[in-house]
Amino acid sequence: MFDLKRFAAAAITVALSLGMAACHGQSPASSNYIPVGSTGASAPQFGGTDVSPEGRSPIISLCGDVIKIKLLGYVHCKFREKGYNGVFKLVNHALGLLDLKPLLGNEKTNFLLGGLALGDGFFLVKDLRHHVLKIRVRIVLL
Repeated sequence: MFDLKRFAAAAITVALSLGMAACHGQSPASSNYIPVGSTGASAPQFGGTDVSPEGRSPIISLCGDVIKIKLLGYVHCKFREKGYNGVFKLVNHALGLLDLKPLLGNEKTNFLLGGLALGDGFFLVKDLRHHVLKIRVRIVLL
């Protein structure tokens, strides 16, 4: 059955999400891009793309490598790595589509992944050992 209220709420959310993404002015890939609220202070340097010899990252996602989230819904997720008790950094490559909070934490941190708009995207989980795990995300209506 078609629910007009849900459809209207989803349409408004998509419009707002696209508007918020457009308000940033420049893309994150541009050299002039500075995230909102950035102080310009130096942060710990998280590595590139090193993975184990088998081609898989040693970082383990307790919610899987492909996550399906309902629009305006959320998923809690934790990450771990054998022999590592340091910091994980989440890097959002789905701005306007996915909300990640917090962006830094350890294996005990309960990361919140929120679906802002319909679509597919991904984010990266990095550690200080230069390991990277790519998590694909799909935001769905139902």
